[in-house]
Amino acid sequence: MSGFSAIYCGDHRPVEPTRLSRMMQALAHRGPDGMSQWRHGPVGLGQCLLHTTPESLREHYPLSDASEQRWIVWDGRLDNREELLPLLKAEGISPGEETDPELVLGAYRLWGEGCAQHLLGEFAFVVWDQTTQTLFGARDRLGLKPFYYTAQGSTLLIASEAKALLGVLDRMPEPDDALVLAMLLAECREADNARTLFAGIHRLPPGHVLVAREGRWQIQRYWCIDPSKQILYKHPEAYVEHFLALFDEAVRCRTRSAFPVGVFLSGGLDSSALTARAAQLSRMPVEAFTLFGDDPASDERR
Repeated sequence: MSGFSAIYCGDHRPVEPTRLSRMMQALAHRGPDGMSQWRHGPVGLGQCLLHTTPESLREHYPLSDASEQRWIVWDGRLDNREELLPLLKAEGISPGEETDPELVLGAYRLWGEGCAQHLLGEFAFVVWDQTTQTLFGARDRLGLKPFYYTAQGSTLLIASEAKALLGVLDRMPEPDDALVLAMLLAECREADNARTLFAGIHRLPPGHVLVAREGRWQIQRYWCIDPSKQILYKHPEAYVEHFLALFDEAVRCRTRSAFPVGVFLSGGLDSSALTARAAQLSRMPVEAFTLFGDDPASDERR
């Protein structure tokens, strides 16, 4: 759970250092392993670092590619490293320490604004490309990592949490009454993926990217589920084998950790299977946590 913030001044004014610092202070709890800032003219990036994966222990910020023309702030875990790294090296792109954000910078250099299509995992990030004067942001396919943004005139503000934006706005925004009502009614609408409880503060929807240049920005979808796609096998056993392979890979990705792994364990089949497989695949002991309360219906200890 790292965190980041970004400011893009579309009118080419220099970023106010105090504004970026205030955004970072609001996210300080996400950065126990270090905080840093980088500013260059109309762009400012801030990173709050929390070490999680073994590779993240080698991360240092502000982080750029070898040319120091592309800079990144990042929150997440990249799951297709083994596929991505050979592709980058085949194109002569060396990702330095080969940390997750360095691989993402390499993917951006190779595929540009189409890079998110080649990334798997839980992530949200912002890249500043000095060569094209472009600010590029992306959020993972299921929206597992947060990405908030708002605009004040020609200035775009981005952060991992909405409260980092609230602290630098000229005034507190009005509530988004329509979203409040939808939540009270327990309605789930696709358009609400881009809204928050505050009018004017938005979420980047899952599977979308944000591209800002020349004082303008737009949101684009890069992924969605294809409901017409089918997987057909001749024998039922093949479905079981395929599922087990996907299940193992999903658990393996989430146990790639520099520290002991914890699992929420209830009385159900799902979490029991996850806990058992994580214990088999993890290099370190897996610790399970069970939630319980005074109501017998919610007590899972037995």
